[in-house]
Amino acid sequence: MPGTPAALGASLAGKDRGIFHVEKAEYWRFIHITLTKGPYGVYVKDSHNNYFERLTTHSNYETGFHMQNSISNNEIVYLDTYNNADPRNNGQNADGMAIKEGSGAGNIIRGIRSYENSDDGIDLYEFKSSVTILDNIIFDNGVNRWNFNPHRGDGIGIKLGGGSPANRANVNHVARNNFSFRNRRGFSDNNMPGDMTLIHNTAWKNREEGFNQRTSMATYENNLAANNAGSSSLSKQNTLNSVKGKGNNWEKGGSWQDADFKATSTSLVKGRRQADGKITRSDFLRPVDGGNYGATTHWV
Repeated sequence: MPGTPAALGASLAGKDRGIFHVEKAEYWRFIHITLTKGPYGVYVKDSHNNYFERLTTHSNYETGFHMQNSISNNEIVYLDTYNNADPRNNGQNADGMAIKEGSGAGNIIRGIRSYENSDDGIDLYEFKSSVTILDNIIFDNGVNRWNFNPHRGDGIGIKLGGGSPANRANVNHVARNNFSFRNRRGFSDNNMPGDMTLIHNTAWKNREEGFNQRTSMATYENNLAANNAGSSSLSKQNTLNSVKGKGNNWEKGGSWQDADFKATSTSLVKGRRQADGKITRSDFLRPVDGGNYGATTHWV
């Protein structure tokens, strides 16, 4: 979109950045587009008040959906982004969804599925303003499907910041009702300071911790962590510093088995979306004991 319309034969600014390049755009609506086998699938820069719904971006050699610089009041809804990998960096930078290296209030990531990407599922690296992450399903990121040697992807399901000390800022990201499973880590502040809020999220069968909150302060309420780091012990699920909260399943101690869920088949969240973009409701990773913790596919 930058430089368009242009004279016949004229070059386009940043043409190497994305199949769909959006720059300095405001109040656009982008709906039901598939973008594949390019650099970035979608690349958005210095844009505000835009709405993206039911896009699919896959098999690109950079991040599937990437936003950076001055970014505010954008909403990304019901995106499917998968199988994105960057061979030039051995998988280090290709996320499913990223809002990075910039600032701007009011951005929302809602109802997306981000999976089988070489780096992270959702990445907020060096983004200095709060982002709301709601009703997302993030899985199988950071697995070396491309035989990179070595594989450099972090594989964090939901990465809530990070970067060099000079480029970090106190942020108040909100993560609510998200599933993060079979990644390297489920959720991580990645050494980003701030006061974050995590409510009704589920971390399941990640290779390391379910929740890793080392640097930021955070409020944790009604979250569920199970069978992460190869352990069923609830005391071994997370690494949490300066965290306050209540109603999380690990607070009771003991262990948690897959039999403690009503359903664990991932096919329940991998199928076709409904006409409105939502996932079919199910009992996926809902606790048998009826406890009021963890995420649900019963989206409002």
